Amino acid sequence: MFLDTHKKLSECLTLPIDNINTKAQYWEKFEQACRTNNCMGLHDYFSNKKGIFNHVFSISSFLSENIIHDITFYNEIYNAQPHDTLKEIFQKTKALGKETDQKIIMKNMRLYKSRVATLCGLMDILDIWSVMQITKNLSDFASLCCHATLNHCLFVLKNQNILTLNNLDDPATHSGFCILGMGKLGGEELNYSSDIDLIAFYDIDKIQCDDSDKLREKVVKIFKSFITILEHPTADGYVFRTDFRLRPNPSMTPIIMTNTAMLQYYETMGLNWERSAMIKARPVAGNIEVGNDFLHEIRSFIWRKNLDFMALEDIYTIKNKINTHRSNFDLNLYGHNVKLGVGGIREIEFLTQSQQLIWGGRVTSLRGKKTLQTLTQLVKHGHVKQQVATTLSSAYLYHRKLEHRLQMIRDEQTHTLPESDEKMLSISRFMGYDSIEEFHSEAIIHFQNVATIYTNLFKDKNIGKDQSSIKKYIYSGFENEDAIKSIFAHWQGGTYRATRSEKSRQLLGHLETHILDAFRQTANPDEAIATLDKFLERLPAGVQLFSLFKSNPTLLNLLAHIMGNAPRLSERLVQMPNLLDSLITGQYKHDVMDSDALYALLQTHLKDANDYQDILEITRRFKAEFFFEQAIRLLENLATPHDITGGLSHVANTVLKGLIPNSLKNMQYNAGIMHNGKFAILAFGKLGGMEMTHRSDVDLVFVYDHPDQNQKSTGKRALGSAQYYTGLCQRIITGIASMTSNGHLFETDMRLRPHGNSGSMATNLTSFETYYKTNQAWTWEEMALTRARVLYSSHEDLTHSIETIIQDTLCQPRQKEALFNDVATMRRKVQDEFYDGVKWYIKHRPGGLFDVEFIAQTLQLQHAHKHPSITKTNTLDCYEALLQKGIIDTPTHKTLTEALVLWHNIQGILRLTTMGRFHEADATTGQLDALLKCTGHANIAALHETMDTLTLQVRNIFNTLLEKEI
Repeated sequence: MFLDTHKKLSECLTLPIDNINTKAQYWEKFEQACRTNNCMGLHDYFSNKKGIFNHVFSISSFLSENIIHDITFYNEIYNAQPHDTLKEIFQKTKALGKETDQKIIMKNMRLYKSRVATLCGLMDILDIWSVMQITKNLSDFASLCCHATLNHCLFVLKNQNILTLNNLDDPATHSGFCILGMGKLGGEELNYSSDIDLIAFYDIDKIQCDDSDKLREKVVKIFKSFITILEHPTADGYVFRTDFRLRPNPSMTPIIMTNTAMLQYYETMGLNWERSAMIKARPVAGNIEVGNDFLHEIRSFIWRKNLDFMALEDIYTIKNKINTHRSNFDLNLYGHNVKLGVGGIREIEFLTQSQQLIWGGRVTSLRGKKTLQTLTQLVKHGHVKQQVATTLSSAYLYHRKLEHRLQMIRDEQTHTLPESDEKMLSISRFMGYDSIEEFHSEAIIHFQNVATIYTNLFKDKNIGKDQSSIKKYIYSGFENEDAIKSIFAHWQGGTYRATRSEKSRQLLGHLETHILDAFRQTANPDEAIATLDKFLERLPAGVQLFSLFKSNPTLLNLLAHIMGNAPRLSERLVQMPNLLDSLITGQYKHDVMDSDALYALLQTHLKDANDYQDILEITRRFKAEFFFEQAIRLLENLATPHDITGGLSHVANTVLKGLIPNSLKNMQYNAGIMHNGKFAILAFGKLGGMEMTHRSDVDLVFVYDHPDQNQKSTGKRALGSAQYYTGLCQRIITGIASMTSNGHLFETDMRLRPHGNSGSMATNLTSFETYYKTNQAWTWEEMALTRARVLYSSHEDLTHSIETIIQDTLCQPRQKEALFNDVATMRRKVQDEFYDGVKWYIKHRPGGLFDVEFIAQTLQLQHAHKHPSITKTNTLDCYEALLQKGIIDTPTHKTLTEALVLWHNIQGILRLTTMGRFHEADATTGQLDALLKCTGHANIAALHETMDTLTLQVRNIFNTLLEKEI
């Protein structure tokens, strides 16, 4: 096994020697064992490379005894590769599952454990295998031992005629029995002398037995044998100490349970510490599929979709109990516990797992079971700084190495450093130092670094502080102080679900001054507090939120800003309190991710769906969260409404693309498959032009193609192609527009399809082409077509056909006078019907948004036959193309694009901050401030002047273009 380690062996000549007498005694025993067993080749090899054995023989009695007692084995393999040796031991361990004699399996498994432990120890000392490689190898061996022991137990049950086994080579793999590895075994981080935390259960539906009651009785008994095989000490030692106390309610439940009983417990009674424990749960033996199915079933228990700061409070409590008898910074290495002590392994694990509990419900990549990998992901998602992660990772590896050395001396499950100088010097040398001082100076830094980071995160939160110590609050700044006092008193009365628990009321009491200060700064403090009251009334629980605000007081200011200055957004938050998570994550500070990443994220969420109703809820929640985040960007002046139109459009594209295939599957459930059929959805209007706002509806047109109109679908309810795709269209529209607990996706408008409301909901491709190519379409329909794009298509050739039809239609020559007359008539009609003289109604105001869009669409229809490249669905892109082709000059381009951006910004803010029509005289300070910030104006008078100037200029361009007055 040392063939590839000659360099390491020569380097080991410098490893410190601890006890010279002990070293000499073991060398003598080693030489005698070699002579007795004719293993002098091994003796001679290491006599020339004494460094490693001098080091081991002088410190570790456990490794020394293992080598000497199993001398023939090491004589056989000292020239083999280490990984090959480990692999062979693993294969022999796995084969023990077929052994029916319990004594034989116990003896051999203990022998293999000794060999694995010694091999890992030597590879650790030689630094050939990394610390995490060693923990992985130990974990893999523990899993194999559990699996082999389970196989043995199943054979016993078969011989007792309790159950039938289908696979006699490896019955456990498909048996219905599963063993979960918890803690370090689950995370593949088993330490050198660790016990193993296990949970055993079985799926009765996957087990072949005649008497399920008898099976339950015998299974419990046989698992006592399972424990005996692994942990009972014999002359050959033990394999692993086992601990089954992490199972549900261990004092009241059998050592092995059914999966049904486990699920019921976690769904109704599971505690936060059990959620934390389940983070690392991993099927390690038996029927792995059953284990994975079980973990999938309880994922909503482990991973909360809403950020869970209540769990953080429980973690504080648990950690405070651990630290009861310790001073946080009075670090003394003598007698210090590497695992549980200040700055130790447990604190690093608490740091990572607490963040997993909080963020893992929303970010699946944070659900990992390995500590170091989780730290890497926490950095990636911005929840831990890189420097902090590097410091913790370095300390973790150092602590684990030190933990191994402590346990490697005598195979003791210890984590405590010695208290005497003699033993401290020994462990210092085992760590590779020549003196205690060298060891102390490096080790203490790692403990102090972890303790500092941990203390900064887990500061005393003063939960449960006596309310009598809270100062009297000042209610000045509110118009009706008595009403505000009454609201706070109502909260403390515990009337709402969110304030029903004592802990929630205590937290709320601590927050009262912060709430008053934050909401006092809003434009209408009384109304903002009333909105907060409505929000708390709808909130299912309060501890999580109040704990969050206590940990992050600045978020209260943002919440106050929303509730005081954006009533429409506040109403949405009241309806969906979980949207508050968007504030917590800080994602609102960033642009929407690209389309591919958005779609991948949605697909990850959709994996949690059990049925079509779940899909509707997930897509709505997904859209609501991203739209809410972008709304916060506007309120915080991180972007303008024009800036976010593209991002909102990408979100709309994503949720619709996620819903459509699932609507098709839902359709196929009853109506079957329409073979050779093709189907596409076109987006028009704001979605087509990628200019979505927070209140935009979606204009959709459905097109299908099928070579045989008489062919029927394959389902029980067989339909012809027209009926089939009309039904699919109706199902998709229902999926988009229907109300659920998370609202609806969008209002839908299908009036832009051929023949409008009188036309078929789903248009045949041939009819679609005929409608536009034979001049059946009105001019306004052709204008609408300038913003049409294929949103979804089942086949690329259908996409190409539709895009060709659209391009051919837009590029056909038109009679200028007829075109201008139609456009002028339409614009006059819209203006007369919708504009009532209010200057803030910038959509229909002369020179407003409609004029800017009409100009772009008219110029495309007029000039596309000569310049096909000007056909752009996005208005800003269209004006850029018109400028490049010389169709408009630079001053005109500047006026139109400035107007477009300004109208988008004003419309976006007004739609976000007002419930109905905007009336400047009744506007709050917050609404006016938002308008000024997003448009870059110092005051309202300056904004009025810019609006008046631009509307006049745009209307002049419009009239000049059409050569007539509107």
